[in-house]
Amino acid sequence: MPPLPPTYGETHGLALMEGLEEAGKLVFTTAEAHAIGGRQGMTPAQVSLLASRLARAGWIRRIKRGLYATTGRLPGSAAPHDFTVALALAMPSALSHRTALHFHGLSDQVPRTITCTTTAKVVTPSMCGRERGAAVWEIDGLRVQMVTVRPERFFGIEDVWADQRTKVAITDRERTVLDLVADPAHMGGMGEALAILEAHHASLDLSKLVSYALRLDVAAVAKRLGWALESFGVKERVLAPLLAVPVKMIQPLDSRRERIGPVVARWQLQDNLTSPRRSACRRRRSLPEHHRPRDDDEGPPRPVPREDRGIPDLPPSFAASGWESPSTRARPSSRPPCPGSRSGGGGTGSSRSGPGS
Repeated sequence: MPPLPPTYGETHGLALMEGLEEAGKLVFTTAEAHAIGGRQGMTPAQVSLLASRLARAGWIRRIKRGLYATTGRLPGSAAPHDFTVALALAMPSALSHRTALHFHGLSDQVPRTITCTTTAKVVTPSMCGRERGAAVWEIDGLRVQMVTVRPERFFGIEDVWADQRTKVAITDRERTVLDLVADPAHMGGMGEALAILEAHHASLDLSKLVSYALRLDVAAVAKRLGWALESFGVKERVLAPLLAVPVKMIQPLDSRRERIGPVVARWQLQDNLTSPRRSACRRRRSLPEHHRPRDDDEGPPRPVPREDRGIPDLPPSFAASGWESPSTRARPSSRPPCPGSRSGGGGTGSSRSGPGS
């Protein structure tokens, strides 16, 4: 291909940027750029070369191989929303977990990482090292985490407006709450999940939430959700489908904790999250060593006397008998007896200093 004239990048670059802006492609692939450039009389090779020049000029940025985004530095252009960039990393995908919690007003915590759910198998640069890590992208300070699910579990998605010009896919309120119970590891733990569910269950469509739990087809999730809703006072007719879900064995309420606690036979769950025994063990481990109670001690923890507190005065009967306390009794010397001495270092009897003595 003959070399391009010096004004080629500027003239055709502006034309390509205008074409992307008119098509609403603030985040675009190489194929989309080829299609827009082709309508302007450019070959795919010329568009690829032009894209690299635009990236060096700072008009666009490379997100990953074959994927670019505008930067908004060119007058008249705009930068895409962070949600748009995150969703473009894997298709199909939807905002979920902590990002969806904050967007729907279910949590006041602003997440530092944008979390997306996708059916695609994602391999990110952070997973290419010696040890396999989480599916996390880091792009110019933007951190995006991908959670992969099976295609039949990719449901409960709606389109919402992130701002006046950006429409994105996100899990709806009921599916977001279901993810609290199904995937508490990405939500801050089961304790936080139950707190959010207790605070907002009255504003949810419980029939849709129960139908989502049945569609997910995970018995442990259905039982945990039913137990939580029942403890929050939800009516029996709403819980009936969850009660009818068969289970093969008793499941822990929190799968990441030790199985300690009573069994809730109605829901076939072991309450290893709120049991008194777990709370007592946790309180005991938090005490200093010299304040922990003995195993046979039924009362509250008592301080163990320390050695530097001294020995109390002896009763008269003990003092008259000549009893010596351990603190004042002469301790045997650990040194060997010196040659020529008449007594050993604290031993019984005497040692001779030489023959004939």
